[in-house]
Amino acid sequence: MKAIPYEERIRISNRIPEEGQAAVMAGMEQFTEELTVHNLRPAPVDYGLPLKALVFNMERGVYLDETTAFLTDCPALADADIILANELDDGCCRSGCRDNALEIAERLRMNYAFGLEFIELVNPDDPKGYHGNAIFSRWPIRWARALYLPEAYNWYFDRQKRIGGRLAIFALLDVGGRDVGAVCVHLENRTDSNGRARQTRAVLEEADRLFGKDVPVIIGGDFNTNTFDGAKVPEAIAMYEEQKAGAPARDVPAMEALLPLAESFGYEFRSFNPVNTPTRRKPMQGGSLLLQLDWLLARGFDCAGHGMVSTRRADIDWAKPGSPLAAFPGEELSDHNAVWASCRRKAKPRAVLFDMGGTLEDIYSDAESERNVTRKLMDALTALGFAVTDSPEAFWEKLNAGVNRYKKYSQTRHCEIPVPDIWSDYYFADFDFDRARIRDNAELFARIWEVTFYVRKLRPGVPEMLGRLKDAGYLLGIVSNNASFYSVFDMLEQYGIRGYFDNVTVSSVTGFRKPAREIFWIALLNLRVRPEECVYVGDTISRDVVGPQRAGIARTIHIDSALTGLSDSTMDTCGSGADDEISDIRQVADLLV
Repeated sequence: MKAIPYEERIRISNRIPEEGQAAVMAGMEQFTEELTVHNLRPAPVDYGLPLKALVFNMERGVYLDETTAFLTDCPALADADIILANELDDGCCRSGCRDNALEIAERLRMNYAFGLEFIELVNPDDPKGYHGNAIFSRWPIRWARALYLPEAYNWYFDRQKRIGGRLAIFALLDVGGRDVGAVCVHLENRTDSNGRARQTRAVLEEADRLFGKDVPVIIGGDFNTNTFDGAKVPEAIAMYEEQKAGAPARDVPAMEALLPLAESFGYEFRSFNPVNTPTRRKPMQGGSLLLQLDWLLARGFDCAGHGMVSTRRADIDWAKPGSPLAAFPGEELSDHNAVWASCRRKAKPRAVLFDMGGTLEDIYSDAESERNVTRKLMDALTALGFAVTDSPEAFWEKLNAGVNRYKKYSQTRHCEIPVPDIWSDYYFADFDFDRARIRDNAELFARIWEVTFYVRKLRPGVPEMLGRLKDAGYLLGIVSNNASFYSVFDMLEQYGIRGYFDNVTVSSVTGFRKPAREIFWIALLNLRVRPEECVYVGDTISRDVVGPQRAGIARTIHIDSALTGLSDSTMDTCGSGADDEISDIRQVADLLV
């Protein structure tokens, strides 16, 4: 954005007392030109649900190095998809004369759009004196627009003398091929609840006009919900005295009309925010006035989790050694905390996908099953004319070594190689067998393994549960890690439940193993449903919760099995949790019907 010489800024601003801010701004290209969209990175390869949205008033970007380390190193914030940022300087001496929105976007590798809120007039040394808000996004930004809000306070007459006014930025994001609206707002603090509600109404009406009613929208920012008129110092002092006296926290939604107004437009805030929890520390004589000013509002989304991260240095115990944040000597990065929420697109479930072993079936292995599979494989090899010279114990030792090598290979790469390759290159690699003949008979060996090494039994109530789901109109499918082409189908037939399933997707066919997103996407494509229209049921966190969540599946249901602890002990659970925990498979129908 082009700079204006300081003398020219002053000359223009001198018209404000007579003409007003709006008229002066209307003649300045800095306030009237279309917002520039800076798409600096390609679209991610994942589906993009749930979306993690973050609201953060960065207090001008004064501590830029520390702030970017805060955003990249904090476990709760590092995976943010959208950052709705307030108070970013461009060309101000107080923050290093940098274009802080550009700097942050480049460091975080995010796309962005910046909107000018104010031109600062106090410091003649400012190269630009620009101050505003920004939307940062991992996803491509299709377009961005600015809306200057109804004036509730004229900042020309403040000690922070300025040209400009409060602003909302609207952006349409391309999230995995789906439109999502994002809005960054900064409302007036020097007004009362009614003044902020008027500004919010303008934002909500513009969102309806730009996005329509069908596009899901996330609105966030510093709403300045003081519960009092910030221009009236005695009201701030009165609230500070309340807090010092130990009075209960003020009920912000009851005292700020903009929040119920947003609800009337179809936006939710209660499940997306820590309601009546302070997000800002306003300096006062002898301490700080604690205020909840920063909010996320969402339409067309459910909340899959939310939280707040303190910007006080004393609360940051996760800073990486040697990072700018670890060396930060100050008390706080910003006088605002960062507020985040994971937003999951609302959709009526149409499909339920199940894991097989450990979920629909009780499954385990033990010493007896090891002996049984050893004997059956040795018999099969002998019947095929292979010379089997090892004792059962030695045979099992070699076989198990190959199995473990393949397990390590497949689990680290989340892939399934062709069944012939598994048996020739891994399971029987330590035997002196003809490789070509092993490959020719690999499916036989795979089926023996799957039904003999694992002791399987259909869980009680499965047919009843599946029948209830089908009667309710759900599409049903299976997604299974299985190194046999046919054993899953064989077991479904044996249990008498094959007819309930509209699709069966197995890793031996797709080449992908859970938790790879691709195996879930293949199942969804076959069922012709979107991830947000699907529920997944499984017994392991590492495969059956982490995987579906990465694929954007709307809801996960977890049931323990004999394999849960064993499987999750060897793979990363990413700290994830299922949406629902059940102890009986019949509860799936209770939750969904």
